[in-house]
This record gives sequence, C-alpha cells and structure tokens, in this order.
Amino acid sequence: MRNKTVDALKGYAIILVVLGHVIENNIYNNLDNKIFQFIYSFHMPLFMFLSGYIIFGTVKKPWSKWLWSKVERLLIPFFIWFLIWSIYKQFDFIHFSFINGMSGVEAYFLNGIADPTITLWFLMVLFIFYCILLMIKYLERYLGYFSYIWILLFLYILPVQNIWLIYLQWYYAFFFIGYLMAEHRDKLPIVNAKIKLLSCVSFIALFSLYPHRQYIYDVGITSPALFPFKFLIACLGIAASYSLISWLSDKWISPLLSYLGLYTLDIYVLHAMFFSWGLGIYLALFSRWNFGIYPELIFVTLFALLFSLSISWALRFSPTLKFVLFGSKK
Repeated sequence: MRNKTVDALKGYAIILVVLGHVIENNIYNNLDNKIFQFIYSFHMPLFMFLSGYIIFGTVKKPWSKWLWSKVERLLIPFFIWFLIWSIYKQFDFIHFSFINGMSGVEAYFLNGIADPTITLWFLMVLFIFYCILLMIKYLERYLGYFSYIWILLFLYILPVQNIWLIYLQWYYAFFFIGYLMAEHRDKLPIVNAKIKLLSCVSFIALFSLYPHRQYIYDVGITSPALFPFKFLIACLGIAASYSLISWLSDKWISPLLSYLGLYTLDIYVLHAMFFSWGLGIYLALFSRWNFGIYPELIFVTLFALLFSLSISWALRFSPTLKFVLFGSKK
C-alpha cells in the first residue's frame, strides 16, 4: 500500500521545485526574493527526507541485485537526460556544425561532472546515499547506530573538496533522519494539532528572523555560524510541510498532490524544457495587462507542470522509453 501522505508531500515538494526554478529563471536578483528564499530553505531537504523514509524496508538481499535496480531507476535516467540536456543546451540547429556542436556538448558534459548544479544532481546524490546505506547496514553488525555517525564524520574529513562532496555532506543527515524515522515510526510520539501548529509557527518565525536568508540557496555555505541555523530551518520546514499536508488530507487538493507525487521524477527531468514556451504563451495572452511578476510565475509553473505530465504520459506508452527515460519498468 502506498502512503498517501508521503505521495502528497512529494507532490507538494515537486511544485516547489518547479516554482523555485521558474523564479530563478525569470526574476533578476532572485536571491533577494522572499518566495525563492522560502522554497530553497527546505524543499530539497524535504525530498531527501522523504527518499530516506520511503526506502526503509525495501533493501533486500542479494544487495547487488537491489543496488542494480537503483542503477536502472536513477543512474540510467541521470546519464540519458544529462546527454539530452547537453545537446539541448549546446546545439545550434540553425547554424549547425557537427564539430562545434559536439565540442559544445562535450564541454557541457565535462562541466556537469564538476558542477552538479547544471545536472540532475538529485538522482546521482540519491544513488550515492543508497550505496552508503548498504555500507551502513554492513557496519551496523559491528558498530550499531554509531555507523551513521562514523560515515558522516568520514564525509567531513575527506581531503578532497568539491561541490559534489558538499552536497553529500549537506543532505546526508536529512536522508538518514528520514530512514531512521521510518525504521522507528511505531515508537514515535503522536503528532497532535498543537505540535503541528508549533512547528509551523516556529518555522515561519525562524525563517523571518534569520538575517542570512540569501545564503540559504547555496549549500556550500557551511560555516559554523550559519550551518546550524540552515539545518534547523530546513528541519522545521520539513515538519511544517508534514503539518500542512496532514491538515489538507481531507481536502480536494490532497489527492491532486498525491497524484503529482507519483510522477516526481518525470516532472523533475522534464519541467525546465517548457519555461520559455510557458513564458511566451503568457506574454502573448496577457502582455497588454500589467499583472505583475507573480501571475506570470504561477502561469509558467502550472504550464511546466501540466506539459511535463502530458509528455510523461505520451512517453510511458513505450516500455523502452519509460525505462530509459524514467527508470520505470511498471
């Protein structure tokens, strides 16, 4: 049985991902935008938390077979879409030159290896966490729960420093907090209405008072002064998201969010291709009226979501494309 609350949280999170990317591409100086800061304070930690929560109980021996299923689910789409985006971003189909085009694709591909921000980095980082999870399950026989801490410390003492490692350091805790909460969910206290309200109020208060919101976007900011606040804000954002979705469980929007939650990978890999189309349609329809920037952002976000779903439905008619592009056999 699928967990409808988790699916709804995934749907809520993917909406935030798309909206955040729309703001990033359409607002100059987006780091000062309050909605952008709000989204980036917790939306990817929420995805990592949910990924850890969902994966508990699915790890089966032989571990090699289980891990290979994650290669099919995550790595194949990662590299296929990396190649697609390399071509999409670099090829000039009007002034086409095979040599120059391939050089551009190669340069984009090499840059993506060094800089995850231009790739579908979430898929790769998630796969690495699955590998780490297998290591932890082996070490648990000797170290117990200390294995989680030792792996985290190991990530921080590695002499190599690059952005991929920083992503692992930042998201590690959220993924494995989710995993451990799923493992001990029967022992967790009941979250009543007062606790839910407190989590929402605490998140809004700390986010509003936090003087360095413009740094929330950058996972590379890990200074001792900023890291604890960023981590606390992200945790409170996760808790507040759960509270919000649980309050909406009886509303019409909850099934819609749950449905979106089934296609998060599809939307994640497709949505950015349709920003310019959505913006062009919006300007063609509404440019004569000065509605401001936010109706434009909402329109482009909804357009990207709906068009991504439409393309996903069309591609899923082919089992081969469904597997290669979305890592799904079902």
